[in-house]
Amino acid sequence: MSFIRQNTRGLIAFAALLFCSEAFACIGKVIPDQDLGKYSEIFQGEVSGVYLPDYESLRLQEIKNADGRMRFSDIPPSYSVRIIVTKTYAGRPKPLMKLETGGCGVRIPAPTTKGIFFIDKVTGNVIPIYESETSLYANIINKLENSRQ
Repeated sequence: MSFIRQNTRGLIAFAALLFCSEAFACIGKVIPDQDLGKYSEIFQGEVSGVYLPDYESLRLQEIKNADGRMRFSDIPPSYSVRIIVTKTYAGRPKPLMKLETGGCGVRIPAPTTKGIFFIDKVTGNVIPIYESETSLYANIINKLENSRQ
């Protein structure tokens, strides 16, 4: 009997798990729209703090279970970040902003990391572009500076 016939149920269950997984909802890094008018605020800033609620919850559950097993989720972690605003391109951000962000393709920054932050007018979603994304960061800075002239 072939492997497939012997393991049909297991293969079907595995395939169903894959297609139901939220990981397939992750389509990659979100890039700011060319139409900068879609954003209520656009600013440069420096990270002064990061809070990882998803990591914290998962880690506390691991400790509570005390079985030593690591559990991983295919859902990208969310996080909140505090930003010291250093330059404004659109809107009127406060000098210190607390933003909720994360998800597919969004790196968790370290304190003192510089970035550009776009706040969507309709949804309030944040699109962060950090300096570690060297060419994208430089291209966006150039575009923003040129749009000011």
